[in-house]
Amino acid sequence: MIHRVFRLMTMIVLVPAFGCCGCGVSLESAARANETIQKCRVEARAGDKTSDCCYVLEIKGMTCESCAEHVATALRQVPGVADAKVVYRDSQAKVHPKPGARLKGDALVKAVEKAGYRAEIKETPKP
Repeated sequence: MIHRVFRLMTMIVLVPAFGCCGCGVSLESAARANETIQKCRVEARAGDKTSDCCYVLEIKGMTCESCAEHVATALRQVPGVADAKVVYRDSQAKVHPKPGARLKGDALVKAVEKAGYRAEIKETPKP
């Protein structure tokens, strides 16, 4: 008989000076690289800086959390996107480009429109 041992572990880490959703992408990637961590999600809280290295888009036409995930999936498929977080209740998407990528805001808007929603760029990354 084969026995399997599963370890359920929850860890909450407070990171001071959390710079942007890109920092969250980096933290999530590092956590996922550890084979003992099966699921990880990092979120910026209200008041955290987001636009230093991220695009912030207002998304219109979403009616539920499933819509938000559909938009996030569409944004993640744009070449040059490292990650995208979409929050239904805020009607907002935060898109972090890959380091060195020449991502254009128009490509993000087109991806959202192709998915069946409307988007407007509210903030762009600082050079």
